[in-house]
Amino acid sequence: DRLCPDQIEWELGTARIGRRIAVWNRVASTNDIAGRAASSRANDGLSVFAEEQTAGRGRRGRRWTAPAQSSLLVSILIFPTEALSDPGWLTALGAVAVADVVAEMTGSDARIKWPNDVRVDTRKVAGILVERGAGAVVGIGLNVNSTEADFPPELAETSTSLRRLAGRSFDRSEVARLLLRRLDAWYDLGLREGP
Repeated sequence: DRLCPDQIEWELGTARIGRRIAVWNRVASTNDIAGRAASSRANDGLSVFAEEQTAGRGRRGRRWTAPAQSSLLVSILIFPTEALSDPGWLTALGAVAVADVVAEMTGSDARIKWPNDVRVDTRKVAGILVERGAGAVVGIGLNVNSTEADFPPELAETSTSLRRLAGRSFDRSEVARLLLRRLDAWYDLGLREGP
């Protein structure tokens, strides 16, 4: 179940988010790579995926860990208008898109626990980390095919995945495609109608 850029790009057409995709096997952090790409506005909408992160991070210096090839680890680089540049709005953009995907893929009632977690019941299925620099990087970690044994003991009772919620595994390229579509649709709505 490896992420394949050709599969992800299929049907994205004229999308802003996801029009350029990079997939790495192993990186320290997808946010770092997307942040470095902010030196050129030609990278607007770049989506950086990784099969594995060695130094993934969350808010307040926390670590984000996931077994290789089990999750969606992605960072989206955008250059938002001033009206959409607020980190709270950008975090909500990522969280709402992820909650949409979780609900559609599993039938579960996904909720946002402010400021940056997506949960089903009391279990965390995803986290969002927005970092600002020359552009805005919206980092998303979504547990897709993780099993209970994949989580560290201290997180096993408070974390979940699409697989645990639906009782089956998922094609991560399909999940990635849906996520990029949702992010693009919500971002486009923000550009047209404001935050």
